[in-house]
Amino acid sequence: DGRLVRIEIAFDISHRKLTEESLAVEKRRLSDIISGTNVGTWEWNIQTGELLVNERWAGIIGYTLKELSPVTTDTWNGFVHPEDLPKVDENLEKHFSGELEYYVLEARIKHRNGDWVWVQDRGRVSTWAADGKPLLMSGTHIDITERKHAEEEIIKRERYLKGLNESTKILLASVGSIPFQEFIDCLGPAAGASRTYIFINHRGHREELLLSQKAEWCAPGILPETDNPLLQNLSYDRWFPRWWDILHKGDLINGRVADFPESEREVLDPQDILAILIIPLVVDNEFIGFIGFDNCVSDMEWDDVEQTFLSTAANDLSQAIRRVRMEEKVRISLREKEVLLREIHHRVKNNMQVVSSLLNLQARGVPPGKALDAIRESQRRISAISQVHEALYLSSDLSRISMDKYLTGVLREITSLCSLEEENIRYSIDAHDLALTISDAIPIGLVTNELVTNAFKHAFPEQRKGLIQITIRELSDNTVELMVADDGVGMPGEMDIMGAKTLGLQIVRSLVKTQLGGTINIIRDKGTTFSIKFSRSIDPGSESKLPDQAGRG
Repeated sequence: DGRLVRIEIAFDISHRKLTEESLAVEKRRLSDIISGTNVGTWEWNIQTGELLVNERWAGIIGYTLKELSPVTTDTWNGFVHPEDLPKVDENLEKHFSGELEYYVLEARIKHRNGDWVWVQDRGRVSTWAADGKPLLMSGTHIDITERKHAEEEIIKRERYLKGLNESTKILLASVGSIPFQEFIDCLGPAAGASRTYIFINHRGHREELLLSQKAEWCAPGILPETDNPLLQNLSYDRWFPRWWDILHKGDLINGRVADFPESEREVLDPQDILAILIIPLVVDNEFIGFIGFDNCVSDMEWDDVEQTFLSTAANDLSQAIRRVRMEEKVRISLREKEVLLREIHHRVKNNMQVVSSLLNLQARGVPPGKALDAIRESQRRISAISQVHEALYLSSDLSRISMDKYLTGVLREITSLCSLEEENIRYSIDAHDLALTISDAIPIGLVTNELVTNAFKHAFPEQRKGLIQITIRELSDNTVELMVADDGVGMPGEMDIMGAKTLGLQIVRSLVKTQLGGTINIIRDKGTTFSIKFSRSIDPGSESKLPDQAGRG
């Protein structure tokens, strides 16, 4: 009928709008999270190989997304370090098979500027086909270069500390000479060098300063130069005048060989050295040589931290060389003094024998009696002192005297001068392997001389047979006991050694008190026993036992 009719149909799309708004909010939120965390994202169509990445993914390696498009798995494989590619395939297969819930890998990818950037690549399959094949996978790229460099720095420091510790132990344990080879065998790997070596300076026949290789360590695959005759007797003036100017001031050399003077490259280039570090060895302000570190893999120089560690090692080596030199000087000095001291002991012994011989000549015209006895007693005392110097002259140790050998000599002289028959009076000596200093030995010898002579004279009247026992031993707390015992008639009970008027006993009392600082005790039982105790003198660096008997009971 010609009327216009408007039909309106209304649909409630509130829910859809809310959903769209919610999705938009979620998308913005995810975008903000990705932007805030600076994470690269990727989505991979496993069947087609197509990769959908964000701008940050491209920016991690120095590109824009437009410069890389279209992005495929071939794009990714082209940037991954060749050594890391096998790990990519291995981890993907483990994830696809269900062995790994997530695909996670730390790999190096090449930056636009040529550097290698470390990334953590992480993702998982989001869609699977009905037959179980993976279809879609998504994940993230995080730049972890700074963390990896920090980890590498920690590992490097630990490596240096370990090498420095081990090389220092080797130097501290060395005696008489420097173990150059063992030293750099520890230091070379720690330094991460291709080759490490030690050169020592010396003078040529015209007093020209030369340098020669002393030891060398090489990393696997690096040709050694140990037998290279060109590295012996090198002249600083001809080949390395610049090195001398730097090193003798205590400064080091660190640089790319390509930047070095031609004369230096003539020696270094044939060894395939790209970068080098040379640290001087200085002993008592004298430049004596250097430690060298070669880099035959790259021209990267050693940084400040590495230089500090290696300079510390060089200083340790310099100090060890100084110590060995000083020890050698001390040994030479001691040998010279030992020869002189032996000569002194020899001359003193001879001079005392001359005095004894003169007394013997004097005694020939003296009739038996007190005068002759006095001469004989003087001879015995001189002999006791002479025996000390003879024992020292013949000993391998000039600071200590074997009590066994010394007292045996004293007793031998006494029996000789007393003209006694050995079958009538016997003697025994038990010195317990004891060795004493000369300051103790001389008074011990004189005391023994007086007590044994006294026993010979008075303990065995009318040719009575008997035994004299001399015992000297170390008790606790550095106390030494000397015992002179006889089984003779015994000393009269009323006799007091502290008030004795005889010269011999007065000498004994004086020596024990003033020189030994000891005590005297007399035991009158089945004869007479003198017990003398004193604190022994300690010679610096020596023991109370003989060197070949130390440690025995």
